Amino acid sequence: MLRQIRLSDQVVQHIQAHIVEQGLHSGDRLPSESELARTLGVGRPTVREAMNLLAGAGLVRVSTGKPPLVGAITGDAISLIVTHAMAVKQIAPLEVLEFRRHIETGVIALVCERRTEADVDGFFAIVEDMQRLVGQFEEFSRADTAFHTLLSEATGNPVSEIVGAGISQVVLSSSRNGLRAVRSAEEWDMVPRLHRDIAEAVGDRNVEAARAAMAAHFDVAASRLRRLAEHAEGVTE
Repeated sequence: MLRQIRLSDQVVQHIQAHIVEQGLHSGDRLPSESELARTLGVGRPTVREAMNLLAGAGLVRVSTGKPPLVGAITGDAISLIVTHAMAVKQIAPLEVLEFRRHIETGVIALVCERRTEADVDGFFAIVEDMQRLVGQFEEFSRADTAFHTLLSEATGNPVSEIVGAGISQVVLSSSRNGLRAVRSAEEWDMVPRLHRDIAEAVGDRNVEAARAAMAAHFDVAASRLRRLAEHAEGVTE
């Protein structure tokens, strides 16, 4: 059965094709609303709807009184999707952690290869912050999230940076939740210690040690989330 495509969707397809055919880059000018309406023989409200759809996905930038520009993809779209999926229980915190473990233990080789001295200094500075903030849920979680965001950036790979930025809010939420399951000072102290192990391995460019430290970190984080989930199940029974 043939499916009727909305006019606005056809305009979206035209704009995307125009970007590719013209070899445009982020920040380049796109045809104005009136130009597109005239070229395509549609009303300006239809073009506006198409532009808003593309702007919502980050593919174009629109502002009042200025021509639309080709957008640059950021982590915002990923953040919106993943946060929504977690809110409606489509994905679970442990599933996000499982994905992160796979990604971060994989990219750690790039971090070891490409990290700068400034990156290493940044890792250790964050670890010191974590040690200072032990017991303070919000501040500690933000430091934890900053460590993993820096890992994504230190790969020097834009895909890693976009994904890392996109799931940063989920990482923050995961860190907060996991820390609620901490039961002793020793468990609190273990978190910055595990991050220090990662930082030291990255500083030494020791890929195997970095992978082992990263895996150990995620093992401990997963055990905390499981403990929290088991407690929640017990409360609801």
